Formats: sequence, C-alpha cells, structure tokens
Amino acid sequence: MRPVHRQILLAVAITIVTGLAYLSSLDGAFVSDDLQVVEPNPLLRSLDADNLRQFFTTFDDANYMPRKVLSLAVVEAVWG
Repeated sequence: MRPVHRQILLAVAITIVTGLAYLSSLDGAFVSDDLQVVEPNPLLRSLDADNLRQFFTTFDDANYMPRKVLSLAVVEAVWG
C-alpha cells in the first residue's frame, strides 16, 4: 500500500472512530449554565445586523466571547 493511501485510510478511520465516540451526544440536552445563558438570550434568535454588532461589542457575563455567541446564533439559525 502506498504511503499516501495509507495516510488517507488512517484519516478516514480516525474520523469514523471519533464520529462514533460522539454519536450519542447529538441528541443531548442543555447542561450546566446553558439553561440560564443560552435559552433566554434574545441575541441568539437572529443574525440581523443589530445582533451581529452586539456580538462583537458586548460581554457574555464577565467574558468577551464574540465567536461563542456568534456560533450559538448560527446553530440556532440552522437547527433551531
């Protein structure tokens, strides 16, 4: 087997094993502070210009995490 084919096969195997390991988490519910931070957050309901501006100009509790808030809003927009 050529080294390139071996690397591709190894990458595919790692991807499959990792996917199987996390498969049961796909239907999981919110945990920990998600119930207080994610569910009631109105910023996560829309990706309009006002919300996008607030993602990058406001703090999430005491932390500045615009990528986290943006990713949660994208997940909400795609999967609800």
